[in-house]
Amino acid sequence: MICKGGKRSNGASLAQHLLKDDNERIVVVEITGTATQDLSQALKDMELTAKMTKAKTGLYHAQINPAIGETMTPQQWQYSVNEMENRLGLTDQPRAVVYHEKGGRPHIHVVWQRTDVEQGKVIDTKNDYYIHKKLGRDLEQRLKHKTLKAEFGSNWDTMNERQQTIRDGYTPKQLKARIKKLYQQHSNPQELQTAIKKAGFDLAIGRRGVVLVSDKNQVHSLMRFTGEKKKNVEQKLQPILRQLPKVEDLKKERSQVKSKKTEQNHTINYKKKVMVENAFDMVTKDEIGQASARFEKLIKDFKEERWEKKKSEFSDNMGGITRSRTLEDAFSQTKKMLERQEDKARENQAQDRGKKR
Repeated sequence: MICKGGKRSNGASLAQHLLKDDNERIVVVEITGTATQDLSQALKDMELTAKMTKAKTGLYHAQINPAIGETMTPQQWQYSVNEMENRLGLTDQPRAVVYHEKGGRPHIHVVWQRTDVEQGKVIDTKNDYYIHKKLGRDLEQRLKHKTLKAEFGSNWDTMNERQQTIRDGYTPKQLKARIKKLYQQHSNPQELQTAIKKAGFDLAIGRRGVVLVSDKNQVHSLMRFTGEKKKNVEQKLQPILRQLPKVEDLKKERSQVKSKKTEQNHTINYKKKVMVENAFDMVTKDEIGQASARFEKLIKDFKEERWEKKKSEFSDNMGGITRSRTLEDAFSQTKKMLERQEDKARENQAQDRGKKR
């Protein structure tokens, strides 16, 4: 079991990290000792208590990671958190516990307030590296989990390397066996480099020799994986040794490629947005045109309907008009009369508006 932790500041940033949606599942298990149940605000409040002292870091952030394939009950998680709290000397301090699942791997984050408010000082968590290391072994025995130290071997006692292999999706034994097999199968350095590339790693030059860099930028020692000495590895890779990039340069290049892809995606998304907006504008204009045509037709129909109504009224009251006129002449005369009335009404309206001005 991997247990690790350290002092830190910036509670807002830590809360954002703990709630980041790249995890498959996030559960805020508990927030105790604070006036709020909002994680971000709780961590900010915890951190503020450090201003009572000269300390620059008011929080302690720790993680508990069981080995791949191991499961834990809520009671076992609770026991592990409490045991870590007691061993670090943070008993009964305000804390927040957040449960994560990522890649099918469950783990717990715990954040404590370091400031003892009653005594007005921060709690010293010295020797925490060894406390975490011992706690990991003790929890493995108590919970009957497989021992990570045995799985990693005698040379795998650094927590960073253990964590890196887990992030890459392999158990340490699987990764070591895979790379060692490739190293033994390929005597040609170019073929070996290609095979390692297909396995998801790039060869690069690190501070202590040739290393493997995963697609997640995790760095592993090739000598440690193969069990070979540095000079033997460099001798085998001599034809391509000078062509290998430094780890920093490789990471920088990957970052630039990633930025370029992101920029391209933004450009593509912007073009799609413009196309959609243009299409929307076209549809809108068409709809407005169609609506205008429908409105004009309604006006026309209304006028025709009104005229037919007047014709009908005229037919019913023909007695008051000279019989010598033909029916069509009468209709024509009536129509002209109505038009004159409408013109007169419009003139009156125009005059009224002029007077108001």
